[in-house]
Amino acid sequence: MLLERQFRPVIGEWIYEIPAGTIEEGEEPVETARRELVEETGYEPARLTHLLTIYPSPGTSTERIHVFLAEDLRYRGARLEEDEAIETLWVPLSEALEMIRRGDIRDAKTIVALLYYSALHRGS
Repeated sequence: MLLERQFRPVIGEWIYEIPAGTIEEGEEPVETARRELVEETGYEPARLTHLLTIYPSPGTSTERIHVFLAEDLRYRGARLEEDEAIETLWVPLSEALEMIRRGDIRDAKTIVALLYYSALHRGS
């Protein structure tokens, strides 16, 4: 699994996350996923498969998060924005799941994506 260790000023902490970003005007979610993956990690996917769409906080927000599986990655070079502090790391799925269990991964979208992939998508 390709994870990011990213400093989030709002909480004042470094946290582990899957690559993510905001959909720009006129952009489809799959285009956002591809763009953000390249910008933040430098990896370009040959294939993106939509896994699920979630509402992280439906009682207070209309925000939707679209989760994609990126496969056959090729390194092209990251293009971080000026205010981004991101380190990338590769970990086996088993280690990512252990990071959730230990509380090292606390980002909700990342937890949902990894557990979903592990329980429902892997091998399908």
